[in-house]
Amino acid sequence: MFKELYMENIIKLKAMRSIAIIALAAVIGFSFAACDDGGGSHTHSWGAWRSNATQHWKECSCGEEYGRGNHTFDGDICSVCGYGGTDYYPDSLDGDWQNQSGSVIVTISGSTGVYKHYNSSDPLMQDAVSKGYIEIGGLLYRNLTKTGDLTWTGQSHTILYYTSSPNVAVGSDWRNCTITMDANGLTYTIVSYRNEDGSISSTNNYTRITTTSGERDSRLVNGLNDAWVGSYYSGDGHIFKADGTYQYFNDWDGSMQVKDQGTWTTSGNNSLTTITTFLGEFTYSYTVNGNNLTLEDVLAVTYYTKQTVSVIGR
Repeated sequence: MFKELYMENIIKLKAMRSIAIIALAAVIGFSFAACDDGGGSHTHSWGAWRSNATQHWKECSCGEEYGRGNHTFDGDICSVCGYGGTDYYPDSLDGDWQNQSGSVIVTISGSTGVYKHYNSSDPLMQDAVSKGYIEIGGLLYRNLTKTGDLTWTGQSHTILYYTSSPNVAVGSDWRNCTITMDANGLTYTIVSYRNEDGSISSTNNYTRITTTSGERDSRLVNGLNDAWVGSYYSGDGHIFKADGTYQYFNDWDGSMQVKDQGTWTTSGNNSLTTITTFLGEFTYSYTVNGNNLTLEDVLAVTYYTKQTVSVIGR
């Protein structure tokens, strides 16, 4: 009897082992399956996770998908793909981006990127605009082509000037470029190359302008060195950052200093809301005309101009 039970268990274990091996082979075969993309078979390369508001998946260049499933949230972050409830794909350039100095905002869609905003107080840009080298809606990038999970090639629009006359635009040119995005999808670095010898012409960093905490009018966004300064009383002003941070400053003992900070959002009916630690919540009706800003609330109408200014604590 014992011998019969022993042999029966051995047979069961062998059967279970065979099933496990078949299952493992099926998984391995699916992960590395060859497919026909029109030019012969190849092994799938799944790359980084793609995602939307509810699901994540991986894609091969041949169009096949792998691992599609619903997000598993740990707080606000999916524990599988890292999705955090954003309104963008982490491996896509599509959206609004601001350069490091805050002087340019570009909107990228597919293979092109266009100027959405530029800092008209910059002398070189002023000259380039007056000569027609830069215009809102004009191309900044063209022929953007994805070459990897987080890399692209294309051409970037470059303003030319003489080093002896840095504020005088003498023309524009299209130059080959490469773009590399960080894994979180929030920043990218663009490197442009000279046409003459292929050497590096410039390197710039851009930050994604997100709308996960409310809409924000890009015309209000300040760069690293400018702010909205009161036109009639020049002792106070506002700083609106691309990441949604808001700062209020005023003249304190002869220097501009941040006195309160929080967040800011805008809505489509020209309504601006700021929420700060000390002043609390304020809602204004606003208008923007180039470097001029008008804010109106129930108490008063105030006017500001965008100026280069040093603010302590910004």
